[in-house]
Amino acid sequence: MRLRIFIILLLFGLLNMPQQMNGEDLGSNRSSKAITTHLAKDSLQMLTDSRSDAQQCLDGLAWQPEQFEVSFQPADNERYDGKLNFPSARTSGNARLDTVVLEWFAAREHQKTVVSDRVVLVVHELGSSMPFGKTIARQLSAFGVHTFLIHLPHYADRKTESKMSGGEKLVSGMPQAVADIRRSRDAIMQWPELKAQEIALVGLSLGGILSATTGSLDASFDSVHLLLAGGDLNGILTNGRKEPEKVMQSLKASGFDESQIALAISRVEPLRIAHRLNPETTWLYTGRYDTTIPRANSDALAECIGLKSSHRIMMLADHYTGAIFLPLIVANIAHVINGKEEIQDQPATEVDSTPAALEN
Repeated sequence: MRLRIFIILLLFGLLNMPQQMNGEDLGSNRSSKAITTHLAKDSLQMLTDSRSDAQQCLDGLAWQPEQFEVSFQPADNERYDGKLNFPSARTSGNARLDTVVLEWFAAREHQKTVVSDRVVLVVHELGSSMPFGKTIARQLSAFGVHTFLIHLPHYADRKTESKMSGGEKLVSGMPQAVADIRRSRDAIMQWPELKAQEIALVGLSLGGILSATTGSLDASFDSVHLLLAGGDLNGILTNGRKEPEKVMQSLKASGFDESQIALAISRVEPLRIAHRLNPETTWLYTGRYDTTIPRANSDALAECIGLKSSHRIMMLADHYTGAIFLPLIVANIAHVINGKEEIQDQPATEVDSTPAALEN
């Protein structure tokens, strides 16, 4: 186990090393750039579905569309190029928690910033420091697409002083997270300086689950890419190992019984509305040996979406050693976003680069 953690941390340490900029740098002279603002408006329309349970789920996630202000703050470091901030569509009464934060990674090719009308929104994993999400965002920007990494409720810039347990924060923040991801789409697409024409949604683990639900609201994202995600959240918390076990223990320690937990997480259950996702523009990456998001839960999500085999990529890895395949995954996603032919050599469908000692 320690060897596994060391290898993965080393891999991510290398991928997250700051890239030296040799060409035009949109982040240069950042300290002299003032905060700018623009107005955006929710594009969310009335959500309808012929299935009664799906309609009930949609009604619980929808909000009244309105105009909102988006501010841009140039970065004062080399980790990203700036941040977008705007109010959450679902407020809690806490100003810090109710301010959505997006880190912006400018489109680059050959270490030089480029003009691009393609955008990606990345939704990070459960880990508090978001190393996987940051790596995916940074690497995607190197393929010439503008990339934004959202801070989910109770993460990074949105951390608050609270007596709630980690499990309570997670579950209570999930409906707000769905609204924030969807509103992020409008904040980005209506940023005048960016002139974006297409936007993709990429989610990893927790972020993949939330992205499956958000992408199912309407057809607002041009493509949806789900990494190590699944459906039946109650089943994941009950049968999943490691993180799901910790979340379940945290919730029970806070006084939640199983029926209360099931009811709380049902509000964002992907399987209630994932049939609304377009299987032609949705991809799901699964770890064959994943016990955190069990194979059965990934299969259930794929079946609900109606994914064809070419959009279901099976990695010979577990929930953590899948990091080995990140370069291939990112390249595949970038090819789809850039309108190029999909990579035919799918990660781990033919080659197993995961040592048996690292498999669960």
